[in-house]
Amino acid sequence: MEKEDYVAKISNATPVGLVIINFELLVESVELALGNTANGNTEEFEANVNKAKDFLMLLMKSLNFEYDISKQFLKAYIHINALLNKAFFSKKTEPLNEAASLLKTMLADWREILKIENAQPVMENSQKLFAGLTYKNGELEEYIPEEETRGFKA
Repeated sequence: MEKEDYVAKISNATPVGLVIINFELLVESVELALGNTANGNTEEFEANVNKAKDFLMLLMKSLNFEYDISKQFLKAYIHINALLNKAFFSKKTEPLNEAASLLKTMLADWREILKIENAQPVMENSQKLFAGLTYKNGELEEYIPEEETRGFKA
């Protein structure tokens, strides 16, 4: 997914939606690293594994340990981080495949949670963005309605 697509998703995302976006970026980085091993591009492989580790670190930092389940998530994230480290140093795909499988399972679970979440977008008073209403020259057209109350309120 392109950077602009994520900007649109982030501006309208709920808290669970933000976690899903982070997971999507994490999975994408792992899959790109897997592709880099296939074509022997070591520099890109290392860059994508490091990017995946950065996204994983964001998930770790966002855990709220007031809830017991956060400890279970931390254990899973530590295991996935170990797999990423193993892949980074060995340049083998097996740890990446295992990490991708675990992450995709967790992502699917978060998507199920999103279906029942009843929360407002995290970004309040931001400009609304609608995508997919019209198409122009084979590309997705975005519509941004003008709002008089956008910005700081005095």
